[in-house]
Amino acid sequence: MRWNLCSAMWVTISGVLLAGCPEPCAQSDDWGPSRQSETDMQVEELFTQHSEGEIDILFVVDSSDSMLEEQAALMAGSWNFFQHVVDGPADYRVAVTAVGDCPDGIPPGQLRCLVDNHTPDPVNAFTQCLTAGCGDADCRPGLATSLWALTATDDPLGDFYRQSARLILVIVSDRADASDPGSGCAEYDVHIGYTEFLPWLSTLKGSQSLDRLHFVAIVGDDPNGCSSAMGDATAGRGYLEVVDGLQDAASFFSVCEQDWAGTMDTVGQLAHSLRTSFGLTGLPNEGSLRVTLDPDGPHAPMQPFQIFEDPTLTTDYAYVYNRVSNSLDFSHETLPPAGAELRVTYYQVEEAW
Repeated sequence: MRWNLCSAMWVTISGVLLAGCPEPCAQSDDWGPSRQSETDMQVEELFTQHSEGEIDILFVVDSSDSMLEEQAALMAGSWNFFQHVVDGPADYRVAVTAVGDCPDGIPPGQLRCLVDNHTPDPVNAFTQCLTAGCGDADCRPGLATSLWALTATDDPLGDFYRQSARLILVIVSDRADASDPGSGCAEYDVHIGYTEFLPWLSTLKGSQSLDRLHFVAIVGDDPNGCSSAMGDATAGRGYLEVVDGLQDAASFFSVCEQDWAGTMDTVGQLAHSLRTSFGLTGLPNEGSLRVTLDPDGPHAPMQPFQIFEDPTLTTDYAYVYNRVSNSLDFSHETLPPAGAELRVTYYQVEEAW
C-alpha cells in the first residue's frame, strides 16, 4: 500500500487540528473514503481502555502428529510469553485444550491444565500439558473446540470462562479449521463454522466485546499455506476469516515462523497491553470529531466527562485520526490510562469512493 502523508492527522482530544495538510489533499486509490455529503446524524461511541484486572488466556492447540515440531517451538517460546503474563495482571489464568482425540482420553474442549497466579512454576506447568502425537487426523475442529472450552460448565479442572475477565483466545494449527458442518467430521456432534463462530465471539463479552477480547491465530499463511524446516502447513481457512472479521481485535502469526520466541513474546504482551487504536463504526466528518475522556472509567462515581477545549490541556492524550483504518490511533506516549472511558461524537458522512 502506498502511504499518503495526508492519510493521518494529529489532532487533540477536542478535535482541534494540530498538524495536517495546508492545501486540499489529492486523493489516491490508497487514501480511503472521501469526506463529502455530511448527513445530519450525529453518532456517539463509547470505548473503555483495557484495565489491568482479570485476564483469561486459552490456548487451543492442534495435537496431531504433524504438529510435533510446532509444539516443541511453542514450548521453547513459553518463557517469552510468561515473562509478560506474570508481570501483568494480578489475576491471570492460562489454560490449554487440544484439538483432536488423544489416547489419554481427554476430549477436545476439556482443559488439559489450568495455570494461574498461584502456580509455583507456570512455565513448566504450561509445557507439561502440551500434547502432540495423537494421530494425523484430517478432522481438526479448532473453532468448535474453542466454543466447547469457553462454554463448559462441568470441566474437571473447573470452568474456565469468566465474564468479568478480558479474554485472549490463541489457536495453533497447521491445517484449516474443520468445524463447519460440511467438513465431514461426523465424530463430533457440534459443528460451528466461522460464519457462526465470528458473531458468537464478537458478542461474547457484551456490547464492548471487541474491547475485552483478542483472537490470535497461529496458522498457515493465506492463500496457499507455507513451508518451513518444521514441515508444511495449509492455509488456515476459517481462522483467517475470523481474524479478518475481528480486525483490530485479532492477530495472525505464521505457524511456519522460525522465531516462535518473538511470536510468543508478542502474544504475552497482549495480556496487559493498553489498547492503541479505537475503530469507529461510522465515517466521520473530521472537523466534527469530539473526544472526551473520563480517566476513572465507567465504574467510577458519576461525574461529567472531562472535555478538553484548550489545546494546552490536550498534550497528554493527543491522537491521530487514521483515514485508512477509520480509527483513532494513540502513540504509546499518549495512551489513555487503564480503565479510562472515551466518548467519541461526530457527524457521519456518506461514503464516496
